[in-house]
Amino acid sequence: MNKFFLFAISTTICISSFATVEENIKKLIETKECVKCDLKGANLQNSFLEFANLSGANLEGANLEGANLLGASCDGVNFKNANLKSANIKGANVKGANLFGANFDEADVSGAIFRKSNLSNTSFKNAKMQGAYLKEANLDGADMSGANLKNANMVGAKSANANLSGADTSDVFKTEPRKASSVKGKKGKKIAKGKGKGKKNKKVAKKSSKKAKKPVTKKAKKS
Repeated sequence: MNKFFLFAISTTICISSFATVEENIKKLIETKECVKCDLKGANLQNSFLEFANLSGANLEGANLEGANLLGASCDGVNFKNANLKSANIKGANVKGANLFGANFDEADVSGAIFRKSNLSNTSFKNAKMQGAYLKEANLDGADMSGANLKNANMVGAKSANANLSGADTSDVFKTEPRKASSVKGKKGKKIAKGKGKGKKNKKVAKKSSKKAKKPVTKKAKKS
């Protein structure tokens, strides 16, 4: 019985792993989950995939133009040469993904996480990239002309040969911002010390004022 049970499980796993792209598309649309699925060349144009789980999926050459991937989990996804023009990827997790040669023209990737992702030769023309997390990402040869990169985090990012002509790079983080908490802590200690000294000074002042208030009486001389 145990051998038969194990055989049944292994057969099920093999069948699911060899599911066709069409079957995986149907699964993704219905459940919004397709972890490590084969979606190579899939047509997902204008699809509603908000908060979908696509972790580790293969979307090489897929058409996602105008798709809604708001807050989606796309970590480790293969987006090589995929079309994501005008797509909404706002706040999505695209950490450690391969986006070589992908098209993100006029897409909204604001607040999206691209940490340690391969974005070389990727096109972000006129894309909304405000607050995007691009720390340690590879942007070699990327085209970000006309993109809005305001408040984006590009600490440790490789941006050699990247095209930033006409892009808004105001307030872009290229070095880690100082932690405000530690600075406040030090200041707080100093203020506390100052307050302690102030209390001591007040006590001294009170004592001296009491001494000063004591009337000085002179004995009248006898005539």
